[in-house]
Amino acid sequence: MAKQLVRVQIPGNYKPDEDYQGLEAAVINIERSLKGVQVGLLNITEKTSYGAQLGILNGSGEFLGFNLGVFNLQDCFKGFSFGVLNDYKESTGFKIGGVNGNLSFSSSDEYSSGLDVAIINRAQDEYGLQLGLWNVVKSELNGVQIGIICEADEGKYLQLGLITHRINRDKWYKSFSPFIGFGNKSGNSKKHKE
Repeated sequence: MAKQLVRVQIPGNYKPDEDYQGLEAAVINIERSLKGVQVGLLNITEKTSYGAQLGILNGSGEFLGFNLGVFNLQDCFKGFSFGVLNDYKESTGFKIGGVNGNLSFSSSDEYSSGLDVAIINRAQDEYGLQLGLWNVVKSELNGVQIGIICEADEGKYLQLGLITHRINRDKWYKSFSPFIGFGNKSGNSKKHKE
């Protein structure tokens, strides 16, 4: 439970085993969970947190709210994220960045839903709109991709781009086309529950 509503920390004075409510301002903010705002160079929460993180590096387990940072790294994110790099395993909401998505493609659970606007958008599964120079969905896309290069595999989708690529098609002329592409293969994704 929160002991104070506003805390200005000095380096080395953080308590990573604490749940915090209120405004937290410091160079480094590390909490178990947060209901409020963290402002600092490094903002980290382990568990479910609500509110806003404003900093150079923002990280969390599950975060619901607003992230503004150079690097926003979350396991699960719901809300609005603005950063140079928005890296997540699961995301619902609106993301604006240089790069959006799970950069490793290591998690078969990873999905994104909502609106992704970036130079590069990457997702395992996407439910929504990707708007960027290069848009990639490795597994299932149910939505729209608009960009210079658009790549997707299964799902029901529309691609608008200079080069559109449907991954894993048996013939090259079924795989590539200029300007417009369609997907109508049903995937077997059960990851998106909403």
